Amino acid sequence: MQGQLNLFASQAEQIRAIVEASPPTAFVPAVTQEEIDLFLRLGGNSDNTRRLVSTAIKERKPLSEIAAVLRENYQGGFGLRTAGGDTSCWALADGLHMARGHEARYVPTAQVLSWEDAARRIAKLLDAGQYATDADLVQTNGEDLTETARSLWELYKSLPDGVAAAGNLQFLTRYQGKRYAETIANLAGALENPETRKEITAVYRRFLNEWTADKTAPPLDESLQAYEILRQLEDDSPPRRMPRNALPEQVSFFITDDEIRDALCGTAFRQKNAILRYWQGEHTQQEKAGFLWHEYGYGGHGSAFSGSIGCEMHYRPHGIILKKPNCEDVSLTWQETAILLDGLIARNRYLTPEEQTKYRPQRIANQPDGKDAPVKGNAGESPRTAK
Repeated sequence: MQGQLNLFASQAEQIRAIVEASPPTAFVPAVTQEEIDLFLRLGGNSDNTRRLVSTAIKERKPLSEIAAVLRENYQGGFGLRTAGGDTSCWALADGLHMARGHEARYVPTAQVLSWEDAARRIAKLLDAGQYATDADLVQTNGEDLTETARSLWELYKSLPDGVAAAGNLQFLTRYQGKRYAETIANLAGALENPETRKEITAVYRRFLNEWTADKTAPPLDESLQAYEILRQLEDDSPPRRMPRNALPEQVSFFITDDEIRDALCGTAFRQKNAILRYWQGEHTQQEKAGFLWHEYGYGGHGSAFSGSIGCEMHYRPHGIILKKPNCEDVSLTWQETAILLDGLIARNRYLTPEEQTKYRPQRIANQPDGKDAPVKGNAGESPRTAK
C-alpha cells in the first residue's frame, strides 16, 4: 500500500507509509484518458485557470504561448478519486505528472503529459464543449468584447485627419462617453448585440479596403493590429459550453501525499532553519513533537500548498490540520509531523535550492575534525518496520 490515509491502519503506519512510499511492484493500470481530461479541467487549483486557458486558445495564440499559460497556471498537486481508484497529479516544469495512488511528484513511473500535448488536448475539449463552464466562458467573452472595443477605439483615435477612408469610422463617436472607460463599455455593449456587431464589422471591413486602396493614406500602425481587429469582429461563433457541474458520477477529490509534504516545506526559512538545527541533535520523536508545537505555535495561513488560496494549514496543540476545498481534512499529530520531516530532511527535499545556498549547519564542539553535524532522519527504514 502506498502512503495513504485510511481507516484500516494506524495513523503512525499511515504517516510512515507517506515517508517511505515506494513504487509498487505489482501491475498498476495506466491513468485513463477520462482521468487525464478531469485533471486538465479541474487540476489548476484556481478558479481562473480555465478562463485564462480558454482565452489563450480562443485568441489563437501559438502553441508555445498556450503551453506557457498552462505551465504558469497549473500549480501543485491534485488528487482524484473515481470508480477506478485514487490517482494523483503534480505539475512540474516539463508537464503534468500523473500516477495511481496518493503521490506523483517523485514517482519514477508516473505518466507525464507535456504542456504542449496538454494544450492540444484542451483545445479539443474546448471545441467539444467539455472544458470550460458557462461561467468561465461568459466571463471570457465579456473580456474579449472589451478588448476588441478598446482596440477599435484606439485605432480610430490614432487615424490622421484628411484621409477619406477614416470617415467610415466616424460613427464610433456615438458611443463616446464622458470618460474613456465609459466609451469602451458603451462600444463593448454594442458589440454584444449580434445585429449591431454585423453592422460595425461591415463598416470596418469597408474602412480597411478603402484605406489600403488609397495611395495617399499612410500605413496603419502595426502595433494597432488592424486586421486582427477585423478577425475579432468576424469571430461571432457561439462558444460550446458544458454545464457548470458536469462531473461524472462517483468522482471526488483528496489531498495528496505530495501536497502534505509541500505544505510542510512551505514555512518561512527562519522556521525551517530552526527546525534543521534542532534536528542535528539527538532527540526522541516525542521531544521533536514538543519542539514543533513550540516553534509553530497556535495559528495558520492560507495558500499553504498547491498555489491555491483555498488550501489552508492550521496549527493546533494536537498537531496540524490541512484543508482544501472539496477534500476531506487531513490531521497530523506533531509526532507524525516529525516523522514526515525526518523523511524530507534525510532526502534533502525540505529546503528549496535557493534556501540550501543560505543554510549553514550548526557546528557541534564534539564533532570529529570540526565537521558539521549530520541531520538525523529515518529515511532508510521501511514503512512497515519504522518505529
